[in-house]
Amino acid sequence: MKKYIKLLSITAAIAITFSSCEDADTRFDNDPTSGWIEFAQAETTVAVTSRTTDVIIPINFTAPINTSPVTVTYDIVNVSGNPLDVSTGLGSSLLIEGNTNTNSIVLSILPTAVQTLIDNGDVEFDIVLTSATRGIPIGIEGSVITHRVNLLCGGEPQSGTFVIDMHDSYGDGWQTDDASGGTGLMITLTDVSGTESIIEIGMCSPYPAAAGSFLGDGNCTGPASTSFFDATTTIDVSADTVGAIWTFPGDNWGEISFEIFNPDGTLLFAASANTDAGDLPVSYCQ
Repeated sequence: MKKYIKLLSITAAIAITFSSCEDADTRFDNDPTSGWIEFAQAETTVAVTSRTTDVIIPINFTAPINTSPVTVTYDIVNVSGNPLDVSTGLGSSLLIEGNTNTNSIVLSILPTAVQTLIDNGDVEFDIVLTSATRGIPIGIEGSVITHRVNLLCGGEPQSGTFVIDMHDSYGDGWQTDDASGGTGLMITLTDVSGTESIIEIGMCSPYPAAAGSFLGDGNCTGPASTSFFDATTTIDVSADTVGAIWTFPGDNWGEISFEIFNPDGTLLFAASANTDAGDLPVSYCQ
């Protein structure tokens, strides 16, 4: 039954998507060179570790055709801490070149950032779009013109055994970046010499179509079952590990949640259903 419900949901979503695309397309029919300036997303959160080098914040010009360069200006509004203590590259403007539709503010994280965040606390600030050349408007109703940046202290992981409690609200195991199975949660460990190793974990998927994916093979956790709500697994982190990045592949049906516990039993990170794919903002600075 679940598969049929999900198929209907996908069909509806596709129909809505096509409808939205058609609406968006007609907006530029009379003048494909007109548009507005906006952020690609509303917020960026990064758990800063010794491996963090750049934080990239895209700004878009929505016109289908951009005939010449556009200079975009913005203000920085500090909320907590000072971004200049942990990064460079903020500036006050950027250039979107002709024949392109995007450019990015690139924050270069200072080598001293982790210690600064430990000493002074996390940094939070807003980037507010203020103007653009050629008379191009800043945003329209519903677009994002203020971007919140959270630079959290990522620190270094404890050594020992981490416990990961995994859940699926429907009870049929995980389906991450695939409707039937997919890849697991990836943990990239970096030792003092800079050598990286990757561990993959995840709750098994019972669906035959998952065969060949990590969640459909014997390396996943727990016996595959159509009544599979919870599973627990562990990973071991050695004393020479200086970084551990947790990368989530996504939540295809909005059913996945999990908690990560430090070797001392304290909660490190909790992810709810519909957690975005990508590196998780895990902090080891508590």
